[in-house]
Amino acid sequence: MKKFITTLLSVLHFIAMLACWMGMIFVIVACDESAVTEEIVPFPATSSSSLDNKHASLLLTRKDSAEWDYEHTGLPVCYISTNDGLPITSKTEYVEASLRIEQNGVLLFEDTLLNIRGRGHSSWTDSPKHPYRLKLSHKASLLGMSANKHFVLLSNYFDKSLMRAAIGFKIGELLESSWTPESRFVELVFNGEYQGNYQLTESVKEGSDRIRVDKTGFLTEYIYPDRIAEEKVFIQTIDSGYYYKFMYPDEKNITPQRVQYADDLMNRLERALNRPSKPHEFADIIDVESWAKWFYQQNLLMLEECNMYMVKYDDTDDSRLAMGPMWDFDWCLGSGYYFGTERPNPNHHLVSTHYFRKLAADSLFMAEVARLHRKYGPKVREGVLNYYEELCEHLRLSQELNYQRWPILNQRISIGAYPLGSWEREVACDRQFFLAHYEYLESIF
Repeated sequence: MKKFITTLLSVLHFIAMLACWMGMIFVIVACDESAVTEEIVPFPATSSSSLDNKHASLLLTRKDSAEWDYEHTGLPVCYISTNDGLPITSKTEYVEASLRIEQNGVLLFEDTLLNIRGRGHSSWTDSPKHPYRLKLSHKASLLGMSANKHFVLLSNYFDKSLMRAAIGFKIGELLESSWTPESRFVELVFNGEYQGNYQLTESVKEGSDRIRVDKTGFLTEYIYPDRIAEEKVFIQTIDSGYYYKFMYPDEKNITPQRVQYADDLMNRLERALNRPSKPHEFADIIDVESWAKWFYQQNLLMLEECNMYMVKYDDTDDSRLAMGPMWDFDWCLGSGYYFGTERPNPNHHLVSTHYFRKLAADSLFMAEVARLHRKYGPKVREGVLNYYEELCEHLRLSQELNYQRWPILNQRISIGAYPLGSWEREVACDRQFFLAHYEYLESIF
């Protein structure tokens, strides 16, 4: 009898713990809803019931094997195996590997001659969940993206919503920017070990389906001074001392004449901004619309880190210096640059880094930004909110496994964002910040 009672109590205790655990999974906590006028609903009400049932079914029937889990989140699974199981330890030296992409047991892509290396800066040195650069053996369309040999696996370790890069790319798309990287969320299994949720993304590169550059033009990327030692070919401007590396042509094909042409153009731009000989002189040098779109996108996200790509289609006066796509979205939506327990007021400021400090004070440039807001603003707002709902449904099962693999939701990591304790709260807080900051921009533009 005593043994029976002990067994019964154990069973009742297990049932109570299971019920508590299941209940906690479906609790969605919105952070400080008083800052916005509409209710924060991070998951779409129309589909939450079916999604909860699917999630509950998965939890009740899952095997102990992690393999079963990541194959049933609804996302494609990227299996990467290096030759001889070698680790990836370098951002410059490629390692030979094989790549297999499957979804629901169906093989979507395979390349047994893949090359892979590390990429990124703080995401490589300060994160145990590393990002990677992929170089396929041949041009291929991965998961419906334009055929190319070069792709990137973003780890999104510092972004606990896992969504900021996707939201940033969506805004670029809604603004009808000349080119915005496409991306797909995947599960990554590296050398047999599950590594979490990743974002397979087109890399920023010259090409007919990416950034169009004539053989006489160039594509440059702004480089922070502490990273310039990694570059063999670069320019430094005179007025501002800014560094730029060349993404096209590459260091094997670039000529001294092309370097000099880019150097002269960048210095001419800085002179036009710092000591113009006529009003709005910069407009003779830059593609004002592309710069205004970049600035507007930067402020919609309140992006604090400056990753500038600049492209000159050719070496004639018929083309203007244009801004390339926005990249690197960890430090946005009020996250990362504060150290208190709350995000700053969404009315905090307009972001105006580097050349935009001058441009934001120019009437012609800001008139163009205001025009873009009137043309695109409502569509961007609606599109971003709809995309949040779509992504919440798309990532809900995957994020759970990701944070089992990387249990950081209660930790402050790297850039200092205050931990909110759950993926749902991180998503809700980002979404809320976007809404409130959009209203602030509406009052300005």
